[in-house]
Amino acid sequence: MPALVRGLSRLGLSVNAGFFLVTNAVLFGSLLLLWLHLRDLGFALPLRVTGLLVVGLTQGAVRWFEYQYWMTDPAALFLVMLAFFLLEREERGAVLATSVLASFVRETYILVYPYAFLRDLRTGRGLRAAVVRTAAIAVLPFAALVAIRRLIAPNQPDDFASGIVDSMTFRWNHLLDNQPYVITLGAFGVLVPLVLLFPARLPGLARRHFDRALYVVSVYATLVISNNNERPLSYALPALVPAALYGLRTFLAETRLPVVPVLGLVVALQALFWWGQRWAEMGMSIYQPVNWVTVVAMAALWLVAQGARVRARPERGPGGPTLPYGP
Repeated sequence: MPALVRGLSRLGLSVNAGFFLVTNAVLFGSLLLLWLHLRDLGFALPLRVTGLLVVGLTQGAVRWFEYQYWMTDPAALFLVMLAFFLLEREERGAVLATSVLASFVRETYILVYPYAFLRDLRTGRGLRAAVVRTAAIAVLPFAALVAIRRLIAPNQPDDFASGIVDSMTFRWNHLLDNQPYVITLGAFGVLVPLVLLFPARLPGLARRHFDRALYVVSVYATLVISNNNERPLSYALPALVPAALYGLRTFLAETRLPVVPVLGLVVALQALFWWGQRWAEMGMSIYQPVNWVTVVAMAALWLVAQGARVRARPERGPGGPTLPYGP
Protein backbone atom coordinates (compact mmCIF):
# COMPACT_ATOMS: atom_id res chain seq x y z
CA MET A 1 0.00 0.00 0.00
CA PRO A 2 2.72 2.55 0.81
CA ALA A 3 4.48 1.63 -2.44
CA LEU A 4 1.29 2.29 -4.44
CA VAL A 5 0.82 5.65 -2.75
CA ARG A 6 4.47 6.52 -3.32
CA GLY A 7 3.93 5.87 -7.01
CA LEU A 8 0.84 8.09 -7.04
CA SER A 9 2.74 10.84 -5.24
CA ARG A 10 5.27 10.85 -8.08
CA LEU A 11 2.35 11.59 -10.39
CA GLY A 12 1.52 14.68 -8.36
CA LEU A 13 -0.96 13.44 -5.74
CA SER A 14 -0.43 14.18 -2.07
CA VAL A 15 0.06 11.30 0.35
CA ASN A 16 -3.46 11.77 1.74
CA ALA A 17 -5.01 11.91 -1.72
CA GLY A 18 -3.08 8.81 -2.76
CA PHE A 19 -4.28 6.74 0.20
CA PHE A 20 -7.83 8.03 -0.23
CA LEU A 21 -7.84 7.07 -3.92
CA VAL A 22 -6.43 3.58 -3.34
CA THR A 23 -8.79 2.92 -0.43
CA ASN A 24 -11.88 3.89 -2.41
CA ALA A 25 -10.75 1.85 -5.42
CA VAL A 26 -10.43 -1.33 -3.35
CA LEU A 27 -13.67 -0.61 -1.45
CA PHE A 28 -15.47 -0.41 -4.79
CA GLY A 29 -13.73 -3.62 -5.82
CA SER A 30 -14.84 -5.38 -2.62
CA LEU A 31 -18.48 -4.45 -3.16
CA LEU A 32 -18.30 -5.48 -6.82
CA LEU A 33 -16.80 -8.85 -5.90
CA LEU A 34 -19.45 -9.37 -3.24
CA TRP A 35 -22.11 -8.68 -5.88
CA LEU A 36 -20.57 -11.23 -8.26
CA HIS A 37 -20.07 -13.78 -5.49
CA LEU A 38 -23.71 -13.55 -4.43
CA ARG A 39 -24.71 -14.07 -8.06
CA ASP A 40 -22.49 -17.15 -8.27
CA LEU A 41 -24.19 -18.49 -5.14
CA GLY A 42 -27.56 -18.24 -6.87
CA PHE A 43 -29.18 -15.26 -5.16
CA ALA A 44 -31.74 -13.40 -7.27
CA LEU A 45 -31.33 -9.74 -8.18
CA PRO A 46 -33.51 -8.26 -5.38
CA LEU A 47 -31.58 -10.17 -2.72
CA ARG A 48 -28.23 -9.17 -4.24
CA VAL A 49 -29.27 -5.51 -4.21
CA THR A 50 -30.37 -5.86 -0.59
CA GLY A 51 -27.13 -7.52 0.42
CA LEU A 52 -25.05 -4.84 -1.28
CA LEU A 53 -26.99 -1.99 0.35
CA VAL A 54 -26.79 -3.62 3.78
CA VAL A 55 -23.00 -4.02 3.50
CA GLY A 56 -22.68 -0.45 2.24
CA LEU A 57 -24.43 0.66 5.43
CA THR A 58 -22.15 -1.45 7.65
CA GLN A 59 -19.67 0.86 9.31
CA GLY A 60 -16.78 -1.59 9.49
CA ALA A 61 -17.05 -2.36 5.77
CA VAL A 62 -17.12 1.15 4.30
CA ARG A 63 -17.48 4.24 6.51
CA TRP A 64 -14.69 3.28 8.89
CA PHE A 65 -12.21 3.41 6.01
CA GLU A 66 -13.56 6.61 4.52
CA TYR A 67 -12.24 8.58 7.46
CA GLN A 68 -9.26 6.33 8.27
CA TYR A 69 -8.28 5.87 4.66
CA TRP A 70 -4.57 5.21 5.27
CA MET A 71 -5.18 1.71 6.65
CA THR A 72 -4.33 -1.54 4.89
CA ASP A 73 -7.60 -3.26 5.84
CA PRO A 74 -9.57 -2.12 2.75
CA ALA A 75 -7.04 -3.76 0.44
CA ALA A 76 -6.90 -6.88 2.62
CA LEU A 77 -10.71 -7.10 2.69
CA PHE A 78 -10.74 -6.76 -1.11
CA LEU A 79 -8.22 -9.60 -1.45
CA VAL A 80 -10.17 -11.83 0.97
CA MET A 81 -13.35 -11.18 -1.00
CA LEU A 82 -11.44 -11.92 -4.22
CA ALA A 83 -10.24 -15.22 -2.73
CA PHE A 84 -13.80 -16.25 -1.83
CA PHE A 85 -14.94 -15.34 -5.34
CA LEU A 86 -12.11 -17.28 -7.02
CA LEU A 87 -12.40 -20.32 -4.75
CA GLU A 88 -16.09 -20.61 -5.58
CA ARG A 89 -15.12 -20.66 -9.26
CA GLU A 90 -12.23 -23.11 -8.66
CA GLU A 91 -9.66 -20.67 -10.07
CA ARG A 92 -6.77 -21.99 -7.99
CA GLY A 93 -4.01 -20.33 -10.02
CA ALA A 94 -5.62 -16.94 -9.54
CA VAL A 95 -6.04 -17.70 -5.81
CA LEU A 96 -2.30 -18.33 -5.56
CA ALA A 97 -1.53 -14.99 -7.24
CA THR A 98 -4.01 -13.25 -4.94
CA SER A 99 -2.43 -14.91 -1.90
CA VAL A 100 1.10 -13.84 -2.86
CA LEU A 101 -0.10 -10.25 -3.26
CA ALA A 102 -1.98 -10.43 0.04
CA SER A 103 1.20 -11.45 1.89
CA PHE A 104 2.47 -7.92 1.21
CA VAL A 105 -0.71 -6.31 2.54
CA ARG A 106 -1.95 -7.73 5.86
CA GLU A 107 -1.65 -10.90 7.93
CA THR A 108 -5.43 -11.30 8.35
CA TYR A 109 -5.54 -12.90 4.90
CA ILE A 110 -4.16 -16.14 6.36
CA LEU A 111 -7.72 -16.93 7.51
CA VAL A 112 -8.42 -17.80 3.87
CA TYR A 113 -6.17 -20.88 3.96
CA PRO A 114 -8.15 -22.87 6.57
CA TYR A 115 -11.31 -21.88 4.72
CA ALA A 116 -9.90 -23.20 1.43
CA PHE A 117 -8.88 -26.46 3.13
CA LEU A 118 -12.30 -26.97 4.74
CA ARG A 119 -14.07 -26.05 1.52
CA ASP A 120 -12.21 -28.84 -0.27
CA LEU A 121 -13.35 -31.28 2.41
CA ARG A 122 -16.94 -30.05 2.19
CA THR A 123 -17.04 -30.40 -1.59
CA GLY A 124 -16.01 -34.05 -1.44
CA ARG A 125 -12.26 -34.03 -1.86
CA GLY A 126 -10.33 -36.30 0.44
CA LEU A 127 -8.03 -35.21 3.22
CA ARG A 128 -4.86 -35.76 1.21
CA ALA A 129 -6.14 -33.80 -1.78
CA ALA A 130 -7.32 -30.96 0.47
CA VAL A 131 -3.90 -30.74 2.14
CA VAL A 132 -2.05 -30.72 -1.18
CA ARG A 133 -4.36 -28.16 -2.80
CA THR A 134 -4.20 -25.85 0.22
CA ALA A 135 -0.42 -26.11 0.44
CA ALA A 136 -0.20 -25.19 -3.25
CA ILE A 137 -1.83 -21.82 -2.60
CA ALA A 138 -0.39 -21.21 0.89
CA VAL A 139 3.29 -22.19 1.08
CA LEU A 140 4.78 -19.46 -1.12
CA PRO A 141 2.69 -16.53 0.20
CA PHE A 142 3.12 -17.72 3.80
CA ALA A 143 6.91 -17.84 3.31
CA ALA A 144 6.79 -14.29 1.89
CA LEU A 145 4.74 -13.14 4.86
CA VAL A 146 7.21 -14.62 7.35
CA ALA A 147 10.15 -13.10 5.45
CA ILE A 148 8.54 -9.66 5.55
CA ARG A 149 7.93 -9.97 9.29
CA ARG A 150 11.58 -10.93 9.80
CA LEU A 151 13.13 -8.32 7.52
CA ILE A 152 11.11 -5.26 8.59
CA ALA A 153 11.67 -4.28 12.21
CA PRO A 154 8.65 -2.50 13.79
CA ASN A 155 9.30 0.91 15.34
CA GLN A 156 6.92 0.08 18.21
CA PRO A 157 7.02 -2.82 20.68
CA ASP A 158 5.60 -5.98 19.09
CA ASP A 159 4.63 -8.12 22.08
CA PHE A 160 1.96 -10.62 21.03
CA ALA A 161 1.27 -11.90 24.55
CA SER A 162 0.86 -8.42 26.00
CA GLY A 163 -1.55 -7.56 23.22
CA ILE A 164 -3.74 -10.53 24.12
CA VAL A 165 -3.69 -9.61 27.80
CA ASP A 166 -4.58 -5.96 27.09
CA SER A 167 -7.40 -6.84 24.69
CA MET A 168 -8.98 -9.54 26.81
CA THR A 169 -8.66 -7.52 30.03
CA PHE A 170 -10.53 -4.65 28.43
CA ARG A 171 -13.23 -6.93 27.05
CA TRP A 172 -13.66 -8.71 30.37
CA ASN A 173 -13.95 -5.40 32.24
CA HIS A 174 -16.69 -4.28 29.82
CA LEU A 175 -18.44 -7.64 29.50
CA LEU A 176 -21.62 -6.30 31.09
CA ASP A 177 -21.27 -2.91 29.44
CA ASN A 178 -20.92 -2.74 25.66
CA GLN A 179 -18.98 -5.82 24.53
CA PRO A 180 -21.90 -8.16 23.73
CA TYR A 181 -23.43 -5.35 21.65
CA VAL A 182 -20.34 -4.17 19.76
CA ILE A 183 -19.39 -7.64 18.53
CA THR A 184 -22.90 -8.50 17.31
CA LEU A 185 -25.53 -5.87 16.47
CA GLY A 186 -23.04 -3.06 16.86
CA ALA A 187 -20.83 -4.57 14.19
CA PHE A 188 -23.33 -5.97 11.69
CA GLY A 189 -26.76 -4.47 12.35
CA VAL A 190 -29.61 -6.21 10.55
CA LEU A 191 -27.39 -9.08 9.40
CA VAL A 192 -27.59 -10.55 12.91
CA PRO A 193 -31.38 -11.02 13.12
CA LEU A 194 -31.41 -12.25 9.51
CA VAL A 195 -28.88 -14.98 10.30
CA LEU A 196 -30.98 -15.91 13.36
CA LEU A 197 -34.35 -16.02 11.57
CA PHE A 198 -34.41 -19.83 11.82
CA PRO A 199 -32.57 -20.63 15.05
CA ALA A 200 -33.55 -24.31 15.05
CA ARG A 201 -31.97 -24.72 11.61
CA LEU A 202 -28.67 -23.04 12.45
CA PRO A 203 -26.87 -26.21 13.62
CA GLY A 204 -27.81 -28.01 10.41
CA LEU A 205 -26.78 -25.04 8.29
CA ALA A 206 -23.44 -24.86 10.11
CA ARG A 207 -22.87 -28.60 9.52
CA ARG A 208 -23.63 -28.33 5.81
CA HIS A 209 -21.42 -25.26 5.41
CA PHE A 210 -18.86 -25.92 8.11
CA ASP A 211 -16.16 -24.19 6.04
CA ARG A 212 -17.96 -20.85 6.16
CA ALA A 213 -19.12 -21.34 9.75
CA LEU A 214 -15.59 -22.00 10.98
CA TYR A 215 -14.30 -19.09 8.92
CA VAL A 216 -16.64 -16.76 10.84
CA VAL A 217 -15.43 -18.31 14.10
CA SER A 218 -11.81 -17.69 13.05
CA VAL A 219 -12.60 -14.03 12.32
CA TYR A 220 -14.10 -13.66 15.79
CA ALA A 221 -10.99 -15.32 17.24
CA THR A 222 -8.90 -12.37 16.02
CA LEU A 223 -10.64 -10.20 18.61
CA VAL A 224 -8.41 -11.90 21.19
CA ILE A 225 -5.52 -9.75 19.95
CA SER A 226 -7.37 -6.85 18.31
CA ASN A 227 -8.17 -3.58 20.04
CA ASN A 228 -10.98 -2.87 17.57
CA ASN A 229 -14.29 -4.51 16.73
CA GLU A 230 -15.99 -3.30 13.55
CA ARG A 231 -12.81 -3.25 11.47
CA PRO A 232 -11.56 -6.82 12.16
CA LEU A 233 -15.07 -8.27 12.13
CA SER A 234 -15.69 -6.90 8.64
CA TYR A 235 -13.63 -9.85 7.34
CA ALA A 236 -16.57 -12.12 8.26
CA LEU A 237 -18.83 -10.48 5.67
CA PRO A 238 -17.98 -12.83 2.74
CA ALA A 239 -19.51 -15.69 4.77
CA LEU A 240 -22.00 -13.78 6.89
CA VAL A 241 -23.85 -11.98 4.08
CA PRO A 242 -24.76 -15.18 2.15
CA ALA A 243 -25.97 -16.76 5.41
CA ALA A 244 -28.18 -13.73 6.12
CA LEU A 245 -29.58 -13.69 2.58
CA TYR A 246 -30.24 -17.41 2.74
CA GLY A 247 -32.33 -16.85 5.87
CA LEU A 248 -34.14 -13.96 4.23
CA ARG A 249 -34.84 -15.96 1.06
CA THR A 250 -36.17 -18.89 3.08
CA PHE A 251 -38.34 -16.55 5.15
CA LEU A 252 -39.88 -14.99 2.03
CA ALA A 253 -40.52 -18.42 0.51
CA GLU A 254 -42.22 -19.75 3.65
CA THR A 255 -44.32 -16.70 4.50
CA ARG A 256 -45.10 -15.63 0.91
CA LEU A 257 -44.96 -11.99 2.01
CA PRO A 258 -44.45 -9.35 -0.70
CA VAL A 259 -40.76 -9.23 -1.54
CA VAL A 260 -40.14 -5.51 -2.14
CA PRO A 261 -41.67 -4.20 1.14
CA VAL A 262 -39.80 -6.81 3.21
CA LEU A 263 -36.48 -6.08 1.53
CA GLY A 264 -37.14 -2.35 1.83
CA LEU A 265 -37.74 -2.77 5.56
CA VAL A 266 -34.46 -4.66 5.93
CA VAL A 267 -32.50 -1.89 4.21
CA ALA A 268 -34.34 0.81 6.19
CA LEU A 269 -33.43 -0.88 9.48
CA GLN A 270 -29.80 -1.08 8.41
CA ALA A 271 -29.93 2.63 7.55
CA LEU A 272 -31.31 3.29 11.04
CA PHE A 273 -28.44 1.28 12.51
CA TRP A 274 -25.92 3.17 10.37
CA TRP A 275 -27.37 6.53 11.37
CA GLY A 276 -27.11 5.69 15.08
CA GLN A 277 -23.48 4.56 14.98
CA ARG A 278 -21.04 7.00 16.58
CA TRP A 279 -17.93 7.35 14.45
CA ALA A 280 -16.39 10.82 14.69
CA GLU A 281 -14.99 10.28 18.21
CA MET A 282 -11.70 8.66 19.12
CA GLY A 283 -11.86 4.96 19.95
CA MET A 284 -15.46 4.38 18.87
CA SER A 285 -14.69 0.96 17.38
CA ILE A 286 -14.12 -0.47 20.84
CA TYR A 287 -15.93 2.09 23.01
CA GLN A 288 -19.10 2.17 20.87
CA PRO A 289 -21.96 2.50 23.39
CA VAL A 290 -25.05 0.34 23.19
CA ASN A 291 -27.62 1.96 20.91
CA TRP A 292 -30.93 0.90 22.40
CA VAL A 293 -32.89 2.15 19.40
CA THR A 294 -30.95 -0.32 17.27
CA VAL A 295 -31.40 -3.12 19.80
CA VAL A 296 -35.17 -2.58 20.03
CA ALA A 297 -35.57 -2.22 16.24
CA MET A 298 -33.62 -5.41 15.48
CA ALA A 299 -35.39 -7.36 18.24
CA ALA A 300 -38.75 -6.16 16.90
CA LEU A 301 -37.80 -7.30 13.39
CA TRP A 302 -36.89 -10.77 14.67
CA LEU A 303 -40.06 -11.09 16.77
CA VAL A 304 -42.35 -9.90 13.97
CA ALA A 305 -40.62 -12.33 11.59
CA GLN A 306 -41.21 -15.20 14.02
CA GLY A 307 -44.87 -14.20 14.24
CA ALA A 308 -45.13 -14.19 10.45
CA ARG A 309 -43.58 -17.66 10.34
CA VAL A 310 -46.06 -19.01 12.88
CA ARG A 311 -48.97 -17.50 10.99
CA ALA A 312 -47.76 -18.98 7.70
CA ARG A 313 -47.41 -22.53 9.05
CA PRO A 314 -49.94 -24.93 7.52
CA GLU A 315 -52.74 -25.79 9.91
CA ARG A 316 -53.57 -29.48 10.06
CA GLY A 317 -57.26 -30.32 9.76
CA PRO A 318 -59.30 -33.53 9.19
CA GLY A 319 -58.17 -33.75 5.60
CA GLY A 320 -54.51 -32.93 6.22
CA PRO A 321 -52.62 -29.67 6.08
CA THR A 322 -54.31 -26.51 4.88
CA LEU A 323 -52.02 -23.94 3.35
CA PRO A 324 -52.76 -20.36 4.46
CA TYR A 325 -52.65 -19.07 0.89
CA GLY A 326 -54.81 -21.72 -0.74
CA PRO A 327 -53.76 -24.90 -2.55
